[in-house]
Amino acid sequence: MSAGSERSRGDVEQGIIERATRDASFRQQLVSNPRAALESELGMTLPAGVQVQVLEESPSAYYLVLPQAESAGAELSDADLDAVAGGSGNSWNADTCWNGGCP
Repeated sequence: MSAGSERSRGDVEQGIIERATRDASFRQQLVSNPRAALESELGMTLPAGVQVQVLEESPSAYYLVLPQAESAGAELSDADLDAVAGGSGNSWNADTCWNGGCP
């Protein structure tokens, strides 16, 4: 995926999961070095402050990922305002990631 392409976060995540399901080597890299695997798959370098964790479910372990809690009364950043005003929604691209929108 090129850094400038517009895909939803859900589409990106689904693509990564599908590849990890069919490609054992990629799955192992995703588990052992998720940052490198994700950067390779996205074709971009993630900002230094972005953490990436991969958890592999098992029959006895299930994981639920909650979105970031909204802060009551907090002002939106310029990037957030642009996203709302521009209708860009939940897309995943280099601009989104660089502006702190990466998971």
